[in-house]
Amino acid sequence: MLHRNGAIELSYNQIAAKDAIIGVYPMLAGEEKALATISGEAHPTAAANLDISNLRLSAVDGLLLKVTFETRGPVLPEGDPAVGGVGYRVFFDTQPPAAAGTSHAAMDHSLVWTIRGFGRRGRPSRYVAFGPGASRSVKTSGNTITLQGILPAELRGAQQLTVSAETITGNEDSEQTVAQLAPHAVRLSGMRNSEVHLSSLTRKDGPFSVVYESFHYLNLPTPQDLACTVIKTLGDKFDLLAYYSDFRVDNQEAGTPSEGPVGGHVTGIGQDQRGVEDYCSQGRFQWGFVQPVYV
Repeated sequence: MLHRNGAIELSYNQIAAKDAIIGVYPMLAGEEKALATISGEAHPTAAANLDISNLRLSAVDGLLLKVTFETRGPVLPEGDPAVGGVGYRVFFDTQPPAAAGTSHAAMDHSLVWTIRGFGRRGRPSRYVAFGPGASRSVKTSGNTITLQGILPAELRGAQQLTVSAETITGNEDSEQTVAQLAPHAVRLSGMRNSEVHLSSLTRKDGPFSVVYESFHYLNLPTPQDLACTVIKTLGDKFDLLAYYSDFRVDNQEAGTPSEGPVGGHVTGIGQDQRGVEDYCSQGRFQWGFVQPVYV
């Protein structure tokens, strides 16, 4: 509710979104401050649009972190069928890599932002960005492709991050690395945090040019965790487990997907046993709901 005196009254009756942002977020001026430019080595066998020549990082109005991949050849424009399966990924770490030469996939990174190209049959191809705090929108221009976002809370106090990058092709099941950019230390000077707990503010706080609070829906337990919780408590004597919850489950499906066959004793559908030990069963357990059904 907006009042004449400029006060804003917020009501937290029901929030049914997985993620939400509440607050005041004006149009940004777009003033950029360069933070770092990381140069990469040439990869002669890589496609020019996936060979990183420079990775540029900058702060936009002190709030957003902007990451620009500069390649040795023009980036494929949206609408090009070859965009599907193309990817650009940047890694942020609070500590240096554990060991030189360790692959990115084998490391537990503090933050990962990814640009993915999607080419759907009958629809124009496009780029989408993913990662905590990253905006979905992606911009391309000549030899550059750019994404930006807000660093998650656990990284906002960091004065320096270790940044590395890679380009990829293929989908998640058959992903291949094309080119990599070695880790480089980057100082995050000029970045500020405007996220607060609105309920904790008093009349003495502020004024704020930008102020907001973000809400995140809790992650659901995995089917492996659900099965282990039951089997460890009640014993390995269940063929099928169906779960019902008294907490809301935000899922657009009418019911829940199923996880199975697990134990391998379900016949006639041509699937094999897989990972029964991950469900804390010796082989008895066969099938389970992926997530609870909200009652």
